[in-house]
Amino acid sequence: MNLQSIIVTNCIGIAMLVVLQISSYLVRQRKLPSDRVFTAMIFLTAAACATETISFIVDGKSFFGAAPPHTSPIHCHTP
Repeated sequence: MNLQSIIVTNCIGIAMLVVLQISSYLVRQRKLPSDRVFTAMIFLTAAACATETISFIVDGKSFFGAAPPHTSPIHCHTP
């Protein structure tokens, strides 16, 4: 999959979550436990979007502690 499409998709998702958080904050008048759970769900989903983007960026990069590149155990030799 294209890295640019992953970044754009996750940025749109985070932007939608920010708008959802702002609009729900403006509608709420009192703090209920369900409001706190809803806010936590929004932040966890935004963190998951950011983590997924970072994991796709880091995937395939070479840095200290990175796993060696995968090699196929099956070798096809053509004559």
